[in-house]
Amino acid sequence: MRAARRRLPRTGAILAVSGLAATGLAGCQLFEIHEPEYVPSAVETCVAAHPWVLDLESARTNVAQRLSEHGAGGDIVVDGSQRLEWRIGGAMQFETDLTISVTNPGPPALLLEQRVQGRSGGDSVFSGDVAVPRNWSDDELTVSETMTVDDAVPDPIPWRLGRTWIDDTVGLVTTCTGDTLEVVARGTKLSWIFHEEGWTPPAPAEDETPEPDPEG
Repeated sequence: MRAARRRLPRTGAILAVSGLAATGLAGCQLFEIHEPEYVPSAVETCVAAHPWVLDLESARTNVAQRLSEHGAGGDIVVDGSQRLEWRIGGAMQFETDLTISVTNPGPPALLLEQRVQGRSGGDSVFSGDVAVPRNWSDDELTVSETMTVDDAVPDPIPWRLGRTWIDDTVGLVTTCTGDTLEVVARGTKLSWIFHEEGWTPPAPAEDETPEPDPEG
């Protein structure tokens, strides 16, 4: 006669396996990988401290540089404004409303006008003090330029003033000193000076030359 075999319950085995699995999962949680916290450089912190406004004198200097590249010159007037927001992480946005006028009595008499209006910008990545623009868009930027020579529009136009504003063409050498920001287009003679929004130029120094003594 065969001895009856007793079937052992599986409940204990299942609980044991489940316990091991839970222990294993709990152990995995100890090895979670955390991304290192991003620490901006000193120049990144400075440029993101507040919005900036363009110094129009530096814009005028850039126009003169562009004219010299075409062997031209004249009286330059830059009106309007440009505002820059540069955020931690590299996002840049410009709001521009500039009118540039160049007159030269000649001969031949030259009149040139360029209008730049709208928004442009993108991302930037810093390498030391050089910001490299990326993913740039100027779809919302409108640029118009007209030229007359001796009161007539030349056909064809001999040359155009071209870009006098910041874009993603080259890297941007950046110097920031709290209330003043200088951006130089790398490898060019173009540079822009910005001031902290709300900045006002210092009043001219008063002439301290003493008045002559009428009795002297």
